[in-house]
Amino acid sequence: MTPRTPLRLTLIERFALWRGSQELGIATSGQRLIALLALRNRAVGRLNVAGTLWPDYPTERSLADLRTALWRVNQASEQVIAATPSLLKLDTDVEVDVRDVTAFARRLSQAWATSPTVDLDTVSLADLVGDLLPDWYEDWLQDEREGLRQTRLHALESLARRLSESGRHAHAIQAALAALRLEPLCETAHHTLIEIHLAEGNGSEACRQFQRCRRLLREELGVEPSDSMRLLFEKRSSLPRFPAVRYAPSRRGAQTGTASPPESPATHRTPDGMQSSNTAPSAHPHELRRGQMPPRPAQAHKHSRSASDAGRSRLPVRSRPVRPFHG
Repeated sequence: MTPRTPLRLTLIERFALWRGSQELGIATSGQRLIALLALRNRAVGRLNVAGTLWPDYPTERSLADLRTALWRVNQASEQVIAATPSLLKLDTDVEVDVRDVTAFARRLSQAWATSPTVDLDTVSLADLVGDLLPDWYEDWLQDEREGLRQTRLHALESLARRLSESGRHAHAIQAALAALRLEPLCETAHHTLIEIHLAEGNGSEACRQFQRCRRLLREELGVEPSDSMRLLFEKRSSLPRFPAVRYAPSRRGAQTGTASPPESPATHRTPDGMQSSNTAPSAHPHELRRGQMPPRPAQAHKHSRSASDAGRSRLPVRSRPVRPFHG
């Protein structure tokens, strides 16, 4: 008796069920059922599955649609779903690409603590970059999609560092760039890419990447890169320094990125909002006589002018006599 060819399920980028090199045709309702069981990765109750896939239907109608979808899947293949009167589960012999990515990410995260040898080519970069069923819009997929996105992001950063440590800098840069495409505002991904450029000896590329990160964070979030990124350059005397810039709040919010001008050390603000200086005043062509009051500030003049204008506006206005009209 010849052994059965194992099935492989792909959920990254699109749904496909393979037996060897042959793709099996599955109805739409069957695809939803298989994908849900594959992502849950455990036995799920029939009532739970029916309520998740058909939330707008009554219970009897959703259970009937579930039985129909299960029958269609069994017509296409006999070893996809293991069913009992109350539970449904994807068959253990079915290989799932999402599970491979999750297991690879777990091995990478454990490698930093225990330092075992990890095969860095187990999962292709395309599987780490692709999205989970991007053409599907079911509500139950949102949390699964976000969870896989975070898993792929951390896996790409860990993979980039591992590749750089093994001397494969070109592949490490591609992994770090893939993480940035997945989340352009992720500062740790920028940090990893800068470290790879520095490890390779490309200080100019590291500086250029830091400038990209700084400009992106300023435009999108109105913040500066963290101090840990600037420390990467301060440890190397041959590289330029990137001092931090503090931003003052503006009318348009923190996204404007407008830096507040620094004040002189000898200048301080008084409680009434005016500035005073400890330095000697500049020479004036007309010196003040003893007992003479200094000129009032410009703000006071402004208020006095507005008061005088208001006084003039209250003066009575002469009206012209109205001549009678003779028709």
